[in-house]
Amino acid sequence: MLVTILLWTALVTGLGVAGFGILQRRGAAREQIALLEQQVVTAGERSADVEAMRGRRDTLAGQLAAEQARFYRPEEMDAYRFGGLVRNLLLEERLAIDRYQTIEVGEKTLLEFSVSGNPLGLLEFLSKVSEAPRYWDISFLSINARGEDGRVQSVLRIAYETIVAVDR
Repeated sequence: MLVTILLWTALVTGLGVAGFGILQRRGAAREQIALLEQQVVTAGERSADVEAMRGRRDTLAGQLAAEQARFYRPEEMDAYRFGGLVRNLLLEERLAIDRYQTIEVGEKTLLEFSVSGNPLGLLEFLSKVSEAPRYWDISFLSINARGEDGRVQSVLRIAYETIVAVDR
C-alpha cells in the first residue's frame, strides 16, 4: 500500500510539474504574442501611407519627366542643326559671325563662334540661351570690349545636352 501511495504521489507530482511547465510555456507564448502584436501596431504607425507614397512617386516621376524634357534625345539634334539654331539666334540679335568651327571633345561636339556687335545684342543672346526651353551649355565665353566704336568681340563655345531615357 505504501508503494501504491508513493506511485500515486510521484504521478501527481509529475503531472503537477508537467502542468506547471505547460502553464509557463503558455504564459511565455502569450507574452510573445502581446509583444508581436505591439510591434505590428508600431510598424503600422511607422509605415508610410500607401496612397501618399504613390502620390509622391507620381510627383517625382512628373518632375523627372519635366527635367528630361529640357535635354535633347540623341535622335532629336545633331551639330549641324544646332549650329543653324545658334547662327539664327546670333543674327537675330544683329551679331556678326566672324568665325565658326566645330570642336570634338570626346563624344561631345562643341560649336565655337567668334562674333562682334552691339554689347546689348550679346547680352540678349546670352539671355535667350539661358532661358531656352532646352538645356544649352556655354562652356567658354570671352568678351573683348576695348573697341572704340562701342562694339564688343566675343568668342563662345556652346553645346547642347542629350540624355538617354532609361525605361523602367
